[in-house]
Amino acid sequence: MTEKGDSGNKDIEKYAEAIKKNPRDDKAYNNLGNAYYSAQQYEKALKQYQEALRIKQEWIYFSNMGDAYVGLGEVDKAIDNYEKALQINKDGDDFVNNSLGNAYSIKGDYDKAIKNYNRAISINPSHIYYTNVGDVYRIKGEGDKAIDFYEQAIEISPEYAPAHNGMGIVYYTKGDYNKAIDCYLKAAQFAPNDFIYYANIGDAYDKLQNWDKAEEYFQKAVELNPQDDMSYNSLGNAYFGQGLYSKAIEKYKKVLSIKEDPIYYVNIGDAYKRLKKWEQALEFYKKAAEKAPGDTRLRTNLFHLHNDLGVEYYVKAEYDKSVSEYEYALGCGAPDKNAEATVQHNLYLAYQAKANYKKAKEYLLKAIELDKDNQTYSAELVDLRKKSG
Repeated sequence: MTEKGDSGNKDIEKYAEAIKKNPRDDKAYNNLGNAYYSAQQYEKALKQYQEALRIKQEWIYFSNMGDAYVGLGEVDKAIDNYEKALQINKDGDDFVNNSLGNAYSIKGDYDKAIKNYNRAISINPSHIYYTNVGDVYRIKGEGDKAIDFYEQAIEISPEYAPAHNGMGIVYYTKGDYNKAIDCYLKAAQFAPNDFIYYANIGDAYDKLQNWDKAEEYFQKAVELNPQDDMSYNSLGNAYFGQGLYSKAIEKYKKVLSIKEDPIYYVNIGDAYKRLKKWEQALEFYKKAAEKAPGDTRLRTNLFHLHNDLGVEYYVKAEYDKSVSEYEYALGCGAPDKNAEATVQHNLYLAYQAKANYKKAKEYLLKAIELDKDNQTYSAELVDLRKKSG
C-alpha cells in the first residue's frame, strides 16, 4: 500500500483550498486524494487522483488509483493501475510491487502475488514483504515454504507480530498446537492490544482440550474486542467443553446480540440439550432451521434432539411420547442410514414395551434392512418371533 500518512478533515480543507488557489496543482489533487483515502472515502479519493493524472502522468498517481480501487473492491482495475505505475517507473518500486502482490492475492492468483512480492523484496528486503510471501504459501497449503519466509521476516524484525502469528497458523494447521501456541504468544507479546492473537491462542488450547487455558485467552480476546462474535462463541465453546453448559449458554446468547448466525442458535440448543432442557433446545434448533431453511445440517440437529428426547421418555416408561418423538425425528430426515436404523430400532423397543409386537416387528425389520450386518438386530428378531408367536 502506498504510504499516505494520517489525514483528517483539516488536511481535506487545506488541500481543497490549495486547489482553489491553483487548479493546475497536480500534487494538491494527489494530497487531497490521500486525505480522502485516509478517511476511507475511496470514491472521493479516486476522483482526486484522476484529476492529478489529468494534469500530469506520474507513476505515484496510478499507484494511488490502484489503492483506491482496492478500497472499493475493484481488484482488476487496481491491478491495471499498479501495472501502469510500474511501466512508468522503470526502476520499479517496492511499495507498488507489494501492492500489486496484495491485489493478486485478493484475486486468488497466488503465483503472480508471490512473483510481485519477491520483486518488492529484491528492491527492499522488508520483513513485511517476506511475511506476505509466507502468507500466500500458507494459503496455498505449502506450510514449510511459508515458515521459511516467516523466519526470514523475523530475522529482519524479531518483534513483527504478524510473522509470528502466520507461523503459528501453519503449526496449527499441521496439528502441532503447542508450537502454534508458542508462536501466538510471541505475537501477543509484541502486539498486546490485538485481540486476534489471544483468540488464536484460545483456539489452540481448545484443540488440546485445555479448557481452562482456552477460557483464559478467549476472555482476553473479548475484553479487547467486545464486538467480536467469534471470540465470544469460542469462549462459550470453552465453557461447553468443561461441562459448564449454563455459562456456555450465557456467552452464546451474548454472541447472538452481536450477530445472528444459525450456528450460534445451534450451539445454544446443544447446551440446553446437555442440560436436558428439551423445550429450550427445540426452540433454538428451530430458530436455526428458520434462519437457514435449506441447510440439511440444521435439520440433523432436530433429528438427534427428537431421538434423544424419545430415549428420555422411553427410560421413564412413557412409551407413547417416546414413539411420537422418534417419529418426529424420522420426519426431520436422518443424516445417514445408520442414524435412521438407530431410530427405527428405538421404535421397535418402544412398541415392544407396549406389547404391540406387530408394530415392533415392522420397525425392527426396517432397522435390519438399513443395517444388515447388525447381529444384535437379527438376534432380537428371533426373540421377537418367539414372543409374538
